[in-house]
Amino acid sequence: MTSYAHVNRICILILFFVLLLARTTTVPVQAQTNEVSSVPILNLIPYHYYPLEDVFYIEGMSDPFMEIELEVRADGRDHFTFRTHADKNGSWTLAERIILEEGDWYVRARAVQNGIPGTTWSNTHVITSIFTGIRIGNITFSYVAITIFLLIILIISGGFLFYLTRRVRKTERHLLQKETEEAQHKAAEGFRIMRTSILEELQLIDKKSKFEDVTQEDLIKRERLLRELHTLEDNIKREIEDVQKLL
Repeated sequence: MTSYAHVNRICILILFFVLLLARTTTVPVQAQTNEVSSVPILNLIPYHYYPLEDVFYIEGMSDPFMEIELEVRADGRDHFTFRTHADKNGSWTLAERIILEEGDWYVRARAVQNGIPGTTWSNTHVITSIFTGIRIGNITFSYVAITIFLLIILIISGGFLFYLTRRVRKTERHLLQKETEEAQHKAAEGFRIMRTSILEELQLIDKKSKFEDVTQEDLIKRERLLRELHTLEDNIKREIEDVQKLL
């Protein structure tokens, strides 16, 4: 009976040590398992990206408060690496202004713990970069900016052309006015001389009629001179009106 009880105590002690050993080995494994994160998931990807117009924006999910590393790469080109952090719900976002050359780019993500990769890479997603501009050296000009610049140049050129046209017309009008005034002055002087000559001839006929009988020839001449005088005055009036219309 005593030996049987002794054997039972030994078995109980052995079982106790086995359970204690199992507990000490299980706890670290469980703790180590809790440190392993799930692979990040990329929920929102810009499958078509316009680097001169858009912001490079990605959304995803992971374990809460995890640091996420994203890699953007393309064959034969420099790759980009970004870091972001998940919130308490495991949501994370990335919003960057980056210039991706035209073509296909590959994006993937993984969790990082203390600078060391905590998970494998996620599935690779393809983003097509569509370049809407012209690159000159290290400077890139979008088609929108080029269009606006050309419109500004066109507006400035149109304004300058309008100003130049008005300036030329004003100068031409000034020259025309000057030439017209000179021509008007010369014409008026010529008409004045002709009018004076006609009036002198009429005065001679009138003086002659006081001392001599007026012949039929003198009357005809007088009528002709009067008609010429009226015609001359009408011509002067029309010339003045035409000049005023030009001005």
